[in-house]
Amino acid sequence: MDCPWNLWWMCARAASSPAELMLADLSGAGCARCWRQVLSLVTAIPPGCPDPEGTDCGCLHQWAVRMRQPEPGLGWPALRIQVALVKPGTPAGRVRRILTEDYRVVGVARRHLTREDVRRLYPDAYGTDFLAAQDGYLVGQRVDVLVLAADGDPPDPGQVKARIRGLLGGSDVLRNHVHMPDSPGDTLCDLAHLAGQRVLSGLYGRYERGRVRQRLDYYRAVLASGSSRPDLHPGRR
Repeated sequence: MDCPWNLWWMCARAASSPAELMLADLSGAGCARCWRQVLSLVTAIPPGCPDPEGTDCGCLHQWAVRMRQPEPGLGWPALRIQVALVKPGTPAGRVRRILTEDYRVVGVARRHLTREDVRRLYPDAYGTDFLAAQDGYLVGQRVDVLVLAADGDPPDPGQVKARIRGLLGGSDVLRNHVHMPDSPGDTLCDLAHLAGQRVLSGLYGRYERGRVRQRLDYYRAVLASGSSRPDLHPGRR
């Protein structure tokens, strides 16, 4: 790994240790001081969170800025399963109606978010003021969690999320109506976190297990080509 904070992000996102994620080689480039801090954080279950004010080398801030920069879509094969968290102050019924244009709602849960929930959802959030605003908006609030499944070809979750925000309007970087993961890895982490591992296992077995070979072919092609959009037949994505 070129940065120890990438390791911490993966463990924090999945609430798992490196061993549980089958990450064997924990050596890598980057700041030795940060490596020591990250390895101490990820040995805890669940992994601990860094103190933004306690890392004076600047690496954590630089990493967080890079993580939150907009980038072109990577084109990973979309999952048929998905989860959406309706944020406080957003009409959940209207969000649900918009989502049914692309998904079936197969489960609904209501949660009160804790500080630990918020850190796991947004591990790359950074800055004392931003974290305080985020906590003030989300911690202790009741939210609706919608578990979703697409019967046909899965939509692009980024486009679905953008449509919801466009239709509801009046959003900012915090109050943007829905939290909905874009990538397959984030989706699996959020389903396990917000709906539970048993729900995730059941949904994966029903909707995704038969597509494992095609997905692995795609990932191998990415690794072999060095491109996030390898030349594969669209039907195999």
